[in-house]
Amino acid sequence: MSKNLCYEFQSECAGHFSLKHEKNIQHFYHFFKRIITLRKRPGFVFRSGVFAMLWMTPMSTSVRAALEDLPCGARSTAMAGAFVALTGDAEGLFYNPAGLSLVKRTDFTAFYTHPFGINDLVRAGMALKLNRNRYAIGLAAQTFGNEKYSEKVISSSVSAHIAYNVYVGVQLRYGSVSIEKYGAAGAFIGDVGTLVFLSPHVSWGCCIKNINFASLGASGEKLPQIMQTGLSLHLFDMLTFCADLYKDVRFPLDLRNGLEFTIIEPLSLRIGIGTEPSRFHAGFGINMFHFHVDYAYQSHNDLGGTHLFSIGVFTSRP
Repeated sequence: MSKNLCYEFQSECAGHFSLKHEKNIQHFYHFFKRIITLRKRPGFVFRSGVFAMLWMTPMSTSVRAALEDLPCGARSTAMAGAFVALTGDAEGLFYNPAGLSLVKRTDFTAFYTHPFGINDLVRAGMALKLNRNRYAIGLAAQTFGNEKYSEKVISSSVSAHIAYNVYVGVQLRYGSVSIEKYGAAGAFIGDVGTLVFLSPHVSWGCCIKNINFASLGASGEKLPQIMQTGLSLHLFDMLTFCADLYKDVRFPLDLRNGLEFTIIEPLSLRIGIGTEPSRFHAGFGINMFHFHVDYAYQSHNDLGGTHLFSIGVFTSRP
């Protein structure tokens, strides 16, 4: 029965995805063949994290888990995710909840992408930020996958301005993973962040994700725990440079650097680089009236490139 299920799954994958991913499909087939021979119990599929591993990392590296910390929003993606100290808009909700109360305005943003150009694989999300005097609240939702495998995350955040130049924030997320024919599992995940202005032009941010060491499903597999810290330098009112240290406790340190340059007031150009894995990012944004439109491109040595689009609306600045 297990053997038939393996061949059935391999056939579905081969017909569902394009031929350029045949190597990845074969790799996943052999991995899937091993895990379905394990004793049948709820949550054994979640132990493997195979779908996230398949599409989000090279096949030669370590297996990654479900509910990975993936790029969210075109502005931050174009800057290689070096965004922990550069927040204030709704997109910052995905990186550091402390920055929500920086800008006294209501902001909404949404993003959409087909990772690595795979039409059958969708990643999308949205975020809303509302300000209330000395504190702000945020709501966000993300989805990743297709009809066979799906990850969904919803979150709520609160940020407070506790001192002249110090902001703190907390975030509670609920993430769920659903696999066709095998059911679903979910977990609550807690995050904390802080943002400090060292000077009018220099800010420092820090965020720790999954402080409660949440696990998914009956397997008890721990979800990723992330620590990110970095500096943001605002130069000449037209140039912003960000440098972050990003650490998933399971993998090597990722050095992230991003640059945003505003040529003329509505148009900004962005570039970024990361080291783990080695990658290049680029993009642009147009911000005018009460709308912004952003685009980002992310390279990957093994899986190809990803195009990501964002659109948002905000109230006028105070």
